Amino acid sequence: MAFKSFSLFSALALLVLLSLMSAHSVSSADTNNKKKSPDEFLKHLQGCHKGDKVKGILQLKKYLHRFGYLDYKNSKNRTHENDDDFGELLESLVKTYRLNFHANST
Repeated sequence: MAFKSFSLFSALALLVLLSLMSAHSVSSADTNNKKKSPDEFLKHLQGCHKGDKVKGILQLKKYLHRFGYLDYKNSKNRTHENDDDFGELLESLVKTYRLNFHANST
C-alpha cells in the first residue's frame, strides 16, 4: 500500500515538474524571441544615397524584388544586381516605394 501511494505521488510530482518546465521554456522563448519589425534591417541604411556602397543594400534589393519593385530579369542594366551598391535604379525604386506607402524621404 505504501509503495502504491509512493508511486502515485512520484507520478504526480513528475507531471507537475514537467508542466512547470515546459511553461518556463515557452515563456523564456517568448522573451528571447521578441518580434522584430519586418523592415528592421532597413534602419541602418537611413541616410544612404546614390553612389554609396553600404552593407545591407543587397538585402534591400532582395526585399524590393520580393514585393515586385525590382526585377533585374527585365532590366537592361544588371550591373549592380548582386552587390551593396546604391545605384540610380535602386534610388528610383526607393522613391516609388516611399510614394506607395506615404513614407518620409528620411
